[in-house]
Amino acid sequence: MRAGIAGRDFDRETAVGSDSNAAVEYTALIRTHDSSPRVEETVAALRAQTLPPACILAVDSASSPAQRRTLDALVDVVVDYPDPVFNYSKAINVGIERCRTPWVLVVSSHIVLQDGCAIARAFREMRAIDAAGFYLHRGTRPEWKLEPIDRSTFDGRNGLSNSCAFLPTAAVAERPFREDVFSAEDQEWAADHFRRHDATILRIGLDSLKYNNPNENELKLINEEISIAYFTCREKLGVRYLLEWLIRAAIYFAAGRTRRSKTYLTIFKELVMARFRPPMRVSKYY
Repeated sequence: MRAGIAGRDFDRETAVGSDSNAAVEYTALIRTHDSSPRVEETVAALRAQTLPPACILAVDSASSPAQRRTLDALVDVVVDYPDPVFNYSKAINVGIERCRTPWVLVVSSHIVLQDGCAIARAFREMRAIDAAGFYLHRGTRPEWKLEPIDRSTFDGRNGLSNSCAFLPTAAVAERPFREDVFSAEDQEWAADHFRRHDATILRIGLDSLKYNNPNENELKLINEEISIAYFTCREKLGVRYLLEWLIRAAIYFAAGRTRRSKTYLTIFKELVMARFRPPMRVSKYY
């Protein structure tokens, strides 16, 4: 295992503050599947942080032999995902079992932290308001938009993002991500954490966060909306919310955007069915 944060005490103390522990150790947990060359940029940015991870751990889901060799040389630890069928939550939980640090950064293989002080500054901001954790997302100007999220401000979509989420390892080990939640598992986990601990999670918007995922698509949107409605915010299965999806589908159809109209119509139909039975969908690695 690489040394990770050895020799960076000055940077840690400066970043975290004199009233905090000088040594802030965390594991960067990355889910991978044939993720090269994007993951190389992700890892390079992590190692360049003024508060870098003590360990970079990849949970790899059936990468090709060539990709696996690249990954083995790139990160500190590679853990094989144990099942033939991928599940977001299980991939994180498998990685958490191997974490040996008090904190974990769950980060996607397509996220690049272009600001080298991002983790250090975010940790300092988190400690300043005594939040349970933080997450970084692509924001709008001004840079560093800070939004404390708790039960009163949680809307079903802003609680957490496992694209770049920094959490206490013990909190995830004590209450793992639910493996029956096929998408938006981060929102369901956050809702439970808010409810049981009356906690706050700091949402931080960064213009400098680079998002390399080429697979933004309709299936991801459909899965997330259905999961949020069924597992996290059941009020979104109400008639008013259902009609909103139907109206959106009609508006896009009238505008000639038939692909988006079909996506919204699918969400409407799936949510109607979810009122009567659990949704029959599975995770998909994007």
